[in-house]
Amino acid sequence: MGVVQVETAFDQFADRDRDYSMLIDAGDFTGDEVIEYLQILSMNMIDIVIYTHPDTDHIGQMAIGIKSKKTSGPIWTVRF
Repeated sequence: MGVVQVETAFDQFADRDRDYSMLIDAGDFTGDEVIEYLQILSMNMIDIVIYTHPDTDHIGQMAIGIKSKKTSGPIWTVRF
């Protein structure tokens, strides 16, 4: 994602004959860069959502993203 100071990653990839989208973390709760970026891409569904740890600069926009987009797969977290 080409946004400065946003702790997130978004990827689209194909496996066999299916395309997937994956969001890892979702930036700070004070911003809206992640949601705006997904809207620019016209993403209506996110297949895989992962958050690496519950700091606000990593999961801040996660709730908004999940509410505004459909998720077709699991939401994963990394346990420490």
